[in-house]
Amino acid sequence: MTRLGQKPEFLRFTIRGRAMVMGFDEISNGVLLRTHQLSTRGYHVAVRLGDKVIDAYTGPAGLPFREYMARLNTSPGSTIAEEVVQTL
Repeated sequence: MTRLGQKPEFLRFTIRGRAMVMGFDEISNGVLLRTHQLSTRGYHVAVRLGDKVIDAYTGPAGLPFREYMARLNTSPGSTIAEEVVQTL
């Protein structure tokens, strides 16, 4: 991406709370198809390019940041926090 003149950032998602399971909802035409398990350790990394978040579940087209965050989930009582990191 940088070779194409773009400025990607690494986003680290971590869970705050007791449950360490993080999921990602796969939605098609407004219908929940399934939830993919992203992590059992409360940690996931994706790339942000402008307002898009890109990872293995979004494909190269990515998703707008708000939609991506709405699709991330964890157990009740836990929350998902994101931060920009320089290295993984």
